[in-house]
Amino acid sequence: MRVHVCVAEIQCPPHSHYEACGTACPASCAHSTDPLFCALACVESCQCDSGYILSGGDCVPRHQCGCSFLGSYYRTGDQLVTDTCSRRCTCPGGGKASHFCWHTLEELRGECAIRHGVRDCHTIRTATCSASGDPHYRTFDGLPFDFQGTCRYTLSELCAPAADLTAFRVTVENERRGSTAVSWTRQVRVLVYGYQVQMTRGERGSVDGIRQNLPVTLASGNIRVHHSGSAAVLETDLGLRVSYDWSHYVTVTVPGTYMGSLCGLCGNFNGNVTDEFKSASGEMVSSPVLFGNSWKHGNESCPEEPELPSPQCTSEQRALYSSEQYCGALINATGPFQHCQSSMPSLSAFENCVFDLCASGEALSLCQALGAYALECQGRGIGISDWRNSTGCGLECQENSDYQVCGTSCPASCSRPGFPADCGTPCQEGCQCLDGYVLSAGRCVPPAQCGCLHRGQYRTPGESFWEDEACRSLCVCEPGSGRVRCRADACQEHEACRVVNGRRRCVPSAAVCVATGDPHYRTFDGRRYDFQGACTYVLVTACRGARDAPQFRVETHNREIPGRSVALVDRVAVVVYGHEILLSRDSLGRVKVDGLYANLPWSRAEGGLTVFRAGLYTHVRTDFGLEVGYDLRHHVWVSLHRRFAGRTCGLCGNYNGLPADDYITPNGTLVSSLHAFASSWKANVTEQCEHGCQGGSCPVCEHPQTYSGSQFCGIISHANGPFAACLSRLDPAPYLQDCVYDVCLAQGDRETLCQSLQAFASACQALNVSLSPWRNDSFCGVACPENSHYEVCGERDINRCVSLPTNTSSAPCAEGCFCDHGFRLSGEHCVPSTDCGCVHNGLYLTRADEFWMIRSLWREELGCHAGGAVECVPLLCNAGQECGIRNGQMGCHDTFSICVVTGDPHYFSYDGALTHFQGTCEYQVSAVCHNLTLPWFRITTENRNRGNSLVSFIYRGLCYKPMVVSQVGGQPVSLPAFPSLGVSVLVRDGTVVVQVGDNLEVRYDGASTLLLRVAQSYAGTLCGLCGNFNGNPADDKLLPDGQPASNDTHLGNSWRAEGGSSQNKTKCMAICRTLLYAIHCRIAPTKYNQFALLQCERRQEYMNVICCANLCCCSSPFRCEEAESRESECTDPPPGHRHPLCDVLTADPGPFAQCHWQVDPRHYYTSCVFDTCAYGMDRLTLCRAVGAYAAACALHGFQVSSWRNATDCREFTV
Repeated sequence: MRVHVCVAEIQCPPHSHYEACGTACPASCAHSTDPLFCALACVESCQCDSGYILSGGDCVPRHQCGCSFLGSYYRTGDQLVTDTCSRRCTCPGGGKASHFCWHTLEELRGECAIRHGVRDCHTIRTATCSASGDPHYRTFDGLPFDFQGTCRYTLSELCAPAADLTAFRVTVENERRGSTAVSWTRQVRVLVYGYQVQMTRGERGSVDGIRQNLPVTLASGNIRVHHSGSAAVLETDLGLRVSYDWSHYVTVTVPGTYMGSLCGLCGNFNGNVTDEFKSASGEMVSSPVLFGNSWKHGNESCPEEPELPSPQCTSEQRALYSSEQYCGALINATGPFQHCQSSMPSLSAFENCVFDLCASGEALSLCQALGAYALECQGRGIGISDWRNSTGCGLECQENSDYQVCGTSCPASCSRPGFPADCGTPCQEGCQCLDGYVLSAGRCVPPAQCGCLHRGQYRTPGESFWEDEACRSLCVCEPGSGRVRCRADACQEHEACRVVNGRRRCVPSAAVCVATGDPHYRTFDGRRYDFQGACTYVLVTACRGARDAPQFRVETHNREIPGRSVALVDRVAVVVYGHEILLSRDSLGRVKVDGLYANLPWSRAEGGLTVFRAGLYTHVRTDFGLEVGYDLRHHVWVSLHRRFAGRTCGLCGNYNGLPADDYITPNGTLVSSLHAFASSWKANVTEQCEHGCQGGSCPVCEHPQTYSGSQFCGIISHANGPFAACLSRLDPAPYLQDCVYDVCLAQGDRETLCQSLQAFASACQALNVSLSPWRNDSFCGVACPENSHYEVCGERDINRCVSLPTNTSSAPCAEGCFCDHGFRLSGEHCVPSTDCGCVHNGLYLTRADEFWMIRSLWREELGCHAGGAVECVPLLCNAGQECGIRNGQMGCHDTFSICVVTGDPHYFSYDGALTHFQGTCEYQVSAVCHNLTLPWFRITTENRNRGNSLVSFIYRGLCYKPMVVSQVGGQPVSLPAFPSLGVSVLVRDGTVVVQVGDNLEVRYDGASTLLLRVAQSYAGTLCGLCGNFNGNPADDKLLPDGQPASNDTHLGNSWRAEGGSSQNKTKCMAICRTLLYAIHCRIAPTKYNQFALLQCERRQEYMNVICCANLCCCSSPFRCEEAESRESECTDPPPGHRHPLCDVLTADPGPFAQCHWQVDPRHYYTSCVFDTCAYGMDRLTLCRAVGAYAAACALHGFQVSSWRNATDCREFTV
């Protein structure tokens, strides 16, 4: 057999030939002698022609050989880059390598990497995304859009994983600041290399929840966080750069290697602006709102931003804000940004600036908008000139620093003193340390005062910290040495190692007792029960062997909610260190101590006892481990150190770790009945009250499933809700159960739901759990007073006029209202720092405060003046006055008290309580009810509508006066009259005055105001709408049977009296919000209503008429509906409210300033606002409201006449 094999002819490259048995070790430029030492058998191959030699696979003449360098061969013209890209070399031929150039990575601004098999410094294309102002976003690809959501959102993250790309995520959390139409960036979080770096407005940076001084280095140097101008900057080795100015402006810069791999609000970075609005689900959406809402992160229950029209500027606003003193500076061709306008789109920045100013109206918005544009310009290396002075945006720099329009963006610090020398980023405006100073945790200090660098973290001199998570190694940075010394240590007994407010520390290990909602109780030992008693109870007190510990007592008073068989905590008393501290619903910004009101914060016992407000709660804190918090509405908690374990009693139990034996009565008996246990702790055995339902008589929720969903209470346990971070730390089931019960009984009432959610939020924050924002403007919103804003996690001891004597840094953050930047908390108001008050003997005084001190021989009146100076003036009480405490205030008080009924009407009780009631019957205003020895009297008023069916005015009092005629004993008489010994009826300045000896005086102006003046001998003996005259305004709203009224309408109707005019008997009814009264006009017209009256008489269709003593007008059904709608809008003004007409009452200086001490103007101001709301800006209504306060002042001896000029009330007799 024969086999034939056909092989194609071998084609050899140029300058070579085929050999059937050629050398296996051909000569090459790198190894020219290899053939001489080759031990391999010959091979069939192509061999170089004579005179040629191999060079990288080609046959070349010997003189064209390349180079051998670092063990490798390179052909002529080849370039090489060393492993670190520190050298670039080329081969010129002739067999020798030549050094071509030397570049550092910083100079090249590139990346040392192997691409397509070649190592080189590859130029990186970067892109930047930004969010500024309200916020305005600009994606990596350059698309601008606005989105005002107030949740946490993904700004940018890696969405297309790749082996050569490092994953990261940047999220932002936005918040409202005053305006409800826009929001600002509050917090930035960066997750990279397993670390979470957080930068929050008004705080320091933190890493994994632990606060850090900047600069800080993490991940073996792959993460660096440092100061840069006015911002904090995070940089990584992968080219990610995130900056935040601690206020509103955040930027994210990424290298081109991430192109097409990102997602979030910053877009996909693919160079195409038409496909930016891709939602988190991958779908294209049509609007910025839909796009923004889709990138909500980690809190599904946070409400989505609705599609609402943007705030619009008026023509006047736009003209003002477009001027060069405002946003016009951005587009001014000769202005501070002139060199940037050709490279940066200044027109869009200008429009954003105008938008922000129109939305907020604050100068801060202007400075933020201009500052963001300035930083963008400088980030591109474009110079700007000083813009702050011309726009009123001056920057206040700290000690040892000054403002520079172009300062280094890499400032020298204690841990990096030579940083500016190797800074490769453009300059930035901001505060720079003076020569000879460096940054130390944000402060400029001499290098000799620097601290220590320990494990990549900077520590300030003297700073102590726990090095480990278990608090076993305590370290301190030794001042002056730069060394950190650590020693073995541990927390003390009854202390726990925890991270609180970003710092690891030993905190007292305490137990907490809570009363919240209807109320639901949880004892120190964790036993839960519901008790609806409506008395005053001992919540907790020291007992059983606690004689060696400080004694204390905490009592709560529960108020029944009529119709619901439940109660709410409405007053808390703490007795400790010899003081009684009373917290009540009307004590916002102040507290009653030993019967006297005091501004917060208040302290005694050398700081061992402090009362302060933090967010929504007022706190009473002691130095022995007792702290009480009360939100002044429904929720009270007591935290108590474990030193008291087993030594307490009361509704909070015995604190012995055993829930089963908590039901112990005051005599030490363990009972099984909840009702018997709870009722036994009634604090005042003489108090007339009920202990609520028990057993089967208590109401039950018939449809709990209705309120357990995520639209109601289910938000508590929602896995992706705002409380998700708390679910692993705190069992939500009991809170969910309590919430469902309360909301169910309240028939879905939104306020009740918010109270239940707040109780759970408070418990979570007590465990130092960081919560996502769960409130917004339309859901459980908090109405903050002027110059303040809401924060879900605010620091307790910032922005106060006076610092707290006790350290609160170990306490968790709190939610609530906090003063805006530049303002400080003074009592219940946020004021400019320059308007802070004074501290005298531990008592804080606002600038408007005056108070009395009792000396052995005289009394001193003290006032707080500018500069914190307290001025004392010796004074004596006037004749007819006595020195004492009345309504929580010490001073010279008249030996009588007054009640005022005025306006629509409003009732100002003897003790200072305010009641709004618009019933149109006859009512008992005041009478002697509880004493048979004092001269008896009874005063009633008959009220009727007057022009508005939803309010009423006094038609007839004890004296009814059409002109100068009154009735005594039912018969009309001419005045003056003296019906019996000691009783006189007079006309004085147009007012009927009834004088009954020295004990009672009644004044009625015949139109809208009735004043009662009674002597102190009647204290505690009266009843009616004017209250009981016992010095306590909290219990003035009592029904005839002595029980508290559920609301003002309930109170007023209960005091309806028999009698009244024959006409009003048939038409009189209790106040009703849905019906319009049909009362015919039967009275002569006055100069105010003549036309309206004639209209009523001549047209039958106007028979639906409302009449009162001196006014008559007509009301159609349409007007009736309008009045009902307006009535629902007329409520008491919020704290800090300003009214252009009623402000005259509270103005200081003002016409009534001298009267404020004797007659508190706040309730009169509230009534004035209410009346002007109901009647519009009617001048007569205003004059009557202000005139009522003037009359009350007159009864105290203050004759004020200038108020008529100030209010333009000269022509009205009120």
